[in-house]
Amino acid sequence: MFTLTDQGREEVANREVLEGTLVERCPFHVHVAPIASGNAVEADGTIWGKLERTLGARKALGVEMEAAAVGSLAHGKTLPFVVAKGVMDNADSHKTDRYKAFAARASATVLLAFLQRVRLP
Repeated sequence: MFTLTDQGREEVANREVLEGTLVERCPFHVHVAPIASGNAVEADGTIWGKLERTLGARKALGVEMEAAAVGSLAHGKTLPFVVAKGVMDNADSHKTDRYKAFAARASATVLLAFLQRVRLP
């Protein structure tokens, strides 16, 4: 009879998250930069030109839909907040959910590591 060790379970979990993606291994790269937020899914690739025209330059590293609501609520209640996002597509016509599980795990991993290191007031 075979038994799965804790190390084996962790390896299986890592492979399940990476399965179906082009990501071959962890760790992944972490970028700290502004992100833009909107209220609609962008899938035509024109968002980057719109941001460049609006901001004068492409200063946003990514686009997302949820963090603005969290930030607005936290700001209104004078609560500190941080957002960690995992990138799963390029907001263009090739948009798929192929990287969704990986992106979710990546952002959760980064956020957890951040929270373990930061001192809150």
